[in-house]
Parts: sequence; C-alpha cells; structure tokens
Amino acid sequence: MNRILSGLTVALCLGAAEGSALAQAAQPEYHVVLTYIKTAPGMQDAYRDHLVNVSSKFYGELLKEQPNLMGWSAASAMFDGVDSRYDYVTATIYSGLPPEPSTPADALYQRAAGMTRAEYVKKLATMRTVVGTELLSSISRSMAPGTARVGDFRVTQQLKAKPGMGNEVTDLLRTRLHPMMDMRRTAGELKSWGAWARQFPGGTSSTYDVLLVNTYKDMASALKGLDASKTADVFAKANPGKSYATYVNDARDYAEVAVRGLTRVVALVERPAAQ
Repeated sequence: MNRILSGLTVALCLGAAEGSALAQAAQPEYHVVLTYIKTAPGMQDAYRDHLVNVSSKFYGELLKEQPNLMGWSAASAMFDGVDSRYDYVTATIYSGLPPEPSTPADALYQRAAGMTRAEYVKKLATMRTVVGTELLSSISRSMAPGTARVGDFRVTQQLKAKPGMGNEVTDLLRTRLHPMMDMRRTAGELKSWGAWARQFPGGTSSTYDVLLVNTYKDMASALKGLDASKTADVFAKANPGKSYATYVNDARDYAEVAVRGLTRVVALVERPAAQ
C-alpha cells in the first residue's frame, strides 16, 4: 500500500469501531449499492447486450415503482489487473436509505424483458455471477444533474483511513476538497466528483473506508487526470485564508490510497431532474 505522500496527497490534491465512523459523521443524503459481477466464459458480449437492452429497461420500470430510487448504471472494468475478480460493477443510487429487500412482480419483468421473473433469473445465471456487494453513503459530491452519459469514464480511488481519523477524513473531503472540485468541474476539467463512505462491509479489517469517484467525458481526460500545476492556486481560491501546506500535511496524516481503478459506463438510467 502506498504511503500517503505518494498516494492520498495526490488523490486529494488532484481531485481524485462498530459500523463506520465515516458513515455516521457524514449524515448522508444518498446511498449506493455496488454490485460486482463476473461474466461466464464466452458470455461477455451477451451479458453486455443484456445490460444495455434489458437491465436498462428493467431499472427504467423500477423507477416508476420506487420513489427513492434515483438511478442505476453499469460500468465495465478497465486495466483491472492479472487476476480480475470482476468485469462489471453496477451502482444503484437511492435518496435516503435503500428499501427493504423485495421481489418485483412478474409484470415488471414482462414489461422489461418479455419473460417471467423465474425465466429472467435463469437466463442471468447462464451469463454472470455476482461476486460481491457493498453499501456506501454519500459524504460530498459535485455534479450537474442530467449530465451523466453512457461512455463516461470513472476514475475511482479507495481510501483507507488511519485509526481514529474517520471524522477528520470526512471533514477534509467536505470542507476543503469539495470547494476545489466544484471549481474544477465548473471549469470543465471533469464532469463530476463524489466521495462515498463504505458502510458495509466495514470494521477494522475492511479494505477501504472511502471511495472517491472522478467522472470524465473520455478516456484521454481520465488517463491524464487533473492538472497538478493548478492545485495550489485552486486551493487558495476555493479555501480563502486556509493553509495549503496544512491541507497537504493533513491528507498525509489522515489516510492512504488502497486501490485506484478505471471503469467505463455502458448502461445508464436516471430519474429526470426536478424542474
């Protein structure tokens, strides 16, 4: 695991106990369920087609039945290492808490896929296996409604808070990094930014505590990232009267980067923005 000076400081400067102290401190407005999926051998094209043409319709129908469901997306993993555990990750976002687990009626499956639930589940089982799920809560975000698109690239960074530093990480992200990301987003350097606290699974053996997500319009922008030469100036403008050196030192002292990743959105459904 990289030391913070070469990991978290870059992540933050470039924008990039029981339960979770981070989640408790965040008082989140949104929750997201992440589902990690491994495709069956030879079924990669078939499953991608299913995500694009069937799953999108399914969640479009589900939006009509679950008022706090805000959106769903599926993204393919890129540069995922030698022993990749998953090929796709789906994100289901809720306003407030996710609903109690329930089984949608057959009529929804008929509208979305032209088959019963049993037939739908059986077909999915031939194409993919769910290898993991997580529940995260929103810490802070900068985005313009209605701008997410199929084809967007997401750069993710998993942060592991140092012992006893959960609240400090949350405060750093909300009060100092968020204003910077607002400026960089409105300047067109990226499409959106979000910080999410991992609630489940959690605990001292959890592999990470916070997920940072930078969204870019294309692969070139995602690989290039944000211009590091602008960071000190952006900090000064976004945090008047605050010390940039203290910010960098705090980032070094609070957490470290566990894993960085890149995904591309292949399917997307969102609730229309309120007028």
